[in-house]
Amino acid sequence: MPINSNVYNVNWNKLVSWLTPARLFLPKVFALLKALVSPISSLHGLFISFRKQKLYDLSINSQVCRLEKLLNDKFDSVQRRIYITDGEKSKRKYIFKRSELVPLPVYLDAESNPTFIYKDAEITTITYHFIVNVPLGIKYKEAVINSLLNTYRLPSRKYKLETF
Repeated sequence: MPINSNVYNVNWNKLVSWLTPARLFLPKVFALLKALVSPISSLHGLFISFRKQKLYDLSINSQVCRLEKLLNDKFDSVQRRIYITDGEKSKRKYIFKRSELVPLPVYLDAESNPTFIYKDAEITTITYHFIVNVPLGIKYKEAVINSLLNTYRLPSRKYKLETF
């Protein structure tokens, strides 16, 4: 069940006026009570801004669209030109016996198209899992982008920053 965010909205002046007994509802007493509540009101404002920031942080995860949103919100909020592409895959390697020194194709004699066998580790040898493309016109520090990406990406994923 989602929490209604209106629960956190408190009008402190109205609350003080509601909780003040009628016989104490004098201008000087009301001003004193408002002064006593002002630090709480200030802390409440800090809490609301902290909550808003944490809700944003919780909305970011390792999905490509969320990482792009994070980077564009931080560095390019107007034009939103930062994007992420898939990484580079290296060429496949064939399995063969060392004594043969040639790949071992698997196919029937009637077929003219051989199929080669690969090891699982050799099928997709990825140098980088994804590439973050950043325009030249954006001023950024590479350490800040690396910090953000390392916070939200999956630990097993490698990435590379490229400018275009």
